[in-house]
Amino acid sequence: MSINVQSADVPVPDDEQPTREFAAVAPPGSIIDQLQRRAKRQQERKIKAFPVGGEFGEWLQIRYTPLPPDQLDDFIAGQTEVSQERAIEMNMDMMARSCVDVVGVDPDSKNITVLQDDRGPIRLEHRLIVLLGMPIAEGAILTSREVVGYIFGNNGLAIGSHGDDVVTWMRKPGVAEGNS
Repeated sequence: MSINVQSADVPVPDDEQPTREFAAVAPPGSIIDQLQRRAKRQQERKIKAFPVGGEFGEWLQIRYTPLPPDQLDDFIAGQTEVSQERAIEMNMDMMARSCVDVVGVDPDSKNITVLQDDRGPIRLEHRLIVLLGMPIAEGAILTSREVVGYIFGNNGLAIGSHGDDVVTWMRKPGVAEGNS
């Protein structure tokens, strides 16, 4: 069901000839056609927004994408036999790494605004605190963990619950909800 195309650039013996395979055109509605469609969707970037909650309610949401395996290794390796404090820190790190951007959402009109400044879209970083006008010590530059703690009101259970929701979604993200 595939076509092998040999490169004509460099003469090499047939048993060493590099090949490229092209998928055959499958009849519409066939199993192969359905699998090809699903394979294409599987490669689409998946993004989902999760509300911060608390005083922000639905107004402030963080959009995430699943982490690639190399970035997820540290998170998974650290999950075994960790203290609750360390588990929250790991959730915060995972949230910061997988954050695509932060959006403001008007719950009534459903209007969405990607939060950004002159440097572009804002993620879970110091610039978010500045944009939101949250008080910080003069000259302080907050880490991603500090930013996460700050926007969740330093509520460890809220951070843990939010992070758990994100991890649950990442395990089975389904179809792409949006692309950036």
